[in-house]
Amino acid sequence: MAKLANGITDTPVTMACKAHLRNNRPVLLGIATNDGLGANAKNIGLLMNTKNIYFVPFRQDDPENKHNSLVCRMDLFIPAVEAALEAGSWSRYSSERKDRNSSSFISTCTDIHVMLLLL
Repeated sequence: MAKLANGITDTPVTMACKAHLRNNRPVLLGIATNDGLGANAKNIGLLMNTKNIYFVPFRQDDPENKHNSLVCRMDLFIPAVEAALEAGSWSRYSSERKDRNSSSFISTCTDIHVMLLLL
């Protein structure tokens, strides 16, 4: 996550994200980190303020035992994909929605290069 936030592109994942952002395409991040409320909070904040970067909603993992841990809510993955596609220049895809449980919906998302990154 720090690499994305600071523009470092030294892995295939960061290069793919940079290419998507350069081409004005959405990047969807699903986070799972033990340091989300620690040193990584700055990087999450930077990414949340970056155009075309979207997050699967996340929450604190275990507030009593893992004070800095964050995890995305995978049950909200499909709604997050829909929201990312409906935002900005991707609104034209909202009229082409498929049934949420169908494989054609997932393949549509894949075809237009929506990415889920578990960082």
